[in-house]
Amino acid sequence: MFYDKDGIYVIDDFIPEESQKFLENLFLNDANFPFYYNSSSNGYNQEENIRVITNRNTFDHSQFTHLLWWLDNDEFFYGDKDNSFRKSDYYETVIDIFINSFYGFFSDNNFDILRMKVNLNTSHPRTRKFLSPHVDSPQKMWSAIYYVNDVPNSYTLIGKQFYDGNMKNKFTVSKKIESKRGRCVLFDSRRYHSAGKCPFGKTRVVLNTMIGRLNDL
Repeated sequence: MFYDKDGIYVIDDFIPEESQKFLENLFLNDANFPFYYNSSSNGYNQEENIRVITNRNTFDHSQFTHLLWWLDNDEFFYGDKDNSFRKSDYYETVIDIFINSFYGFFSDNNFDILRMKVNLNTSHPRTRKFLSPHVDSPQKMWSAIYYVNDVPNSYTLIGKQFYDGNMKNKFTVSKKIESKRGRCVLFDSRRYHSAGKCPFGKTRVVLNTMIGRLNDL
């Protein structure tokens, strides 16, 4: 069975050690790798966005991103049909590192990479508890978060709540995963989750991949 709605899978050393070091150096030390400023991680007017949980304990944040791949059929992401794609010059290098690990996890190659991007965060304020919990997609697919570098005391928070088309204002943590280089967590993209706060003086980089089957969307 390709989909597992309730499963939360945490896999250490998801890719080989040599590849872990390569990606950490590429994303954190290579001055030629471009990141782009994103002033809002979940868009504007989040209080009206049913894919985002907002309350007095949550806050939005800016970050730096690099979009490696986007299969731009926005019908299954946002409801607007486009049917194009965007690809970074770095995409082939990165996907070649991960593809065998994805094959191994899913036990076949019958899937589509729908989006892959790199998120870089500097330290977050200590006020409020959670970076805005959100779902990656309202459709049936997987989210895979790969941790590029070690960031002690920085946790991805996976919630109990799932997207069901209704506004939610409560976020209940089901699992906490610490940012550890080489670790990957995979879960249903319809599950609300919150990116880990980055401690003072640290830089946190993750690779976020969304995987599904186009025929199922």
